[in-house]
Parts: sequence; C-alpha cells; structure tokens
Amino acid sequence: GECFGGKIRAQYRLGNCSRLWAGAKDSDWSESQMSRITDAIEQARAEGYRGPQAIVRAHTILWPVTLGEIIDKAEDEDDADFIEEVMKLPHGAAILDLGCGTGRHAIELARRGYRVTGVDISSGMLEIARRNAAVANVDVEFVESPAQDFAGSRRYDCAISLCEGALCL
Repeated sequence: GECFGGKIRAQYRLGNCSRLWAGAKDSDWSESQMSRITDAIEQARAEGYRGPQAIVRAHTILWPVTLGEIIDKAEDEDDADFIEEVMKLPHGAAILDLGCGTGRHAIELARRGYRVTGVDISSGMLEIARRNAAVANVDVEFVESPAQDFAGSRRYDCAISLCEGALCL
C-alpha cells in the first residue's frame, strides 16, 4: 500500500536505511565496525527477524548485556560486599531478605553461598525473582507474604531489608 506522500512503505524503509548508513559513515565508523553491524543484521535476518525486530536482535547480538545491567550487577555486588563486611556472617549462614522484590540482593547473597529466604508481598515481583534465580542457577526460597505477617519456620542468622522493603514495618 501507499503511505502519506505517495511513497510506498518499501521506499520509506529504503530511505530510513540510507539515512542510517549515511549517519554511520558520517560518524567515522571504521570498516570493521560497519562489518560487525552488517554481520549482526545478516545473522538476525538468517534467524528469521525482519524490519525493526532485526535491528533489535542485531543490537542484542552485538551487545548482549546493557550498560544498565552492568551497573545494576555492580550495585548488587557492592551491597552484598557491605552486608558481608558489616554482618561478618559465616559461609552458609541463613539470611532473611524482607521486601526482596525481584530478588537482586537475595540472588547475589545466594551466589556467595548463603541460604537465603526472600519475602515480598508482590506475586509479580516474586515471579521475576524466581526466574532471575533460575537464570543465576542459585537456590533461594521466595515467600509471598506481607513482611509484617511473615512467620518463618526456621531461625535466621541475619535479616535485611534494603531499598523500600521496610517501609511497611
């Protein structure tokens, strides 16, 4: 079909691609950088991606981890370092994370060998936390409960509540 201005959709796409590549060349990208981008787009297309989805997939191929994810991981590691330094817990200690949200701190502490129970009121957050723990290949017990109502069945060596987890207490 025709789009506004009498051009067909393919003509708009070609124009957008031309502007993309012209912009890349104007920004002094090297031939190897251009080649990496071209290869990633070709791989995305070979995987069946088309249009904007191919560009998104190519971006993922080139940069599998975002800067935001790198920063988040560094913050989680810094927080866990702080907890270890202050609490001086023995390896394998039992930690209760109240208001654990998506499990950022619980998962990092479990990576370090602690037995962690994460408690949160939000089933949606806990669903994400369980997925994140599976991806990280760690064992964390996640419990859906308001923090003030949680009654654990075991003794904990340490209880933490970072971020906004303690606002209800």
